[in-house]
Amino acid sequence: MIYSFQCASGSVLDVSPSGVVTCYDGSTFSAVVSVQPVSIQPVGTDPVTGFTDGMTLGWGVAAAMAAAWAIHAMRRAF
Repeated sequence: MIYSFQCASGSVLDVSPSGVVTCYDGSTFSAVVSVQPVSIQPVGTDPVTGFTDGMTLGWGVAAAMAAAWAIHAMRRAF
């Protein structure tokens, strides 16, 4: 899961080498104001549509390869 961290106004996000996330305002460290999970999937994406689009693209590539092979075979035959 990917998360989005927010700090108070005037603070910047600071991540220590050990992975601890805090806010830093130039002199003190403070806790993060909010943490929100972020989806890596675009909103409204239908998996079935994505699969169908990929399958169509795959068949298109296979057809192009078959056509190229057929042209190559015909050139060798003549």
